[in-house]
Amino acid sequence: MEPLIFNPPHEVILPDSINWWPPSLPLIGLILAVSALCVWLVIVIRHYRRAFAAQRQAVTELQLLLAQHEDNSNDTSTQLTTINQILKRVALHYYPQEKSSITVLHGQEWSVWLCSKIRSKVRKKIALKPENDYAASLLLLNQSIYQSATQLPNVITVPAAIDIVQTWCKKGLPRFNLVTMKLTAPRSVLPTGAVEHG
Repeated sequence: MEPLIFNPPHEVILPDSINWWPPSLPLIGLILAVSALCVWLVIVIRHYRRAFAAQRQAVTELQLLLAQHEDNSNDTSTQLTTINQILKRVALHYYPQEKSSITVLHGQEWSVWLCSKIRSKVRKKIALKPENDYAASLLLLNQSIYQSATQLPNVITVPAAIDIVQTWCKKGLPRFNLVTMKLTAPRSVLPTGAVEHG
């Protein structure tokens, strides 16, 4: 007796090919979610760049000053005055609600105000480094505009002043909030005995 062997039919009926359109509801949802995320990211990046345009401009001006100083270091007092002006402009731009107090601050009060705007985590890191007393460096920068040209090399150098201002431009500005797409100023934490203006 011969074994039974399955013989397939001569005409095999294949199922219809799956069309790409219309897509399923989960795929439509995924496409819409990815599109919305891409649009949101583009809007966030534009707002972020616009928010920190003044910071980028200040850093560019500081780099230009550093290049000029390396080429010709004759006019140190003018360069230090310009560096102080850049720092004051950046502070006025990013803290407009404190404009009346910023314009009158100078010397130690100005240095304390600048230090109060640096985020607390960064302030702790800066304080841990013994060679980097940031508050004292800021005070030297602010006092440098009142020094004579002969005493300036003993007070602060232009590269050191630029480094101080660049550090503040990175660490002392308000944070960018991704939800509101606006800058949110950090709460001022002033050292003991300091009085906040405004």
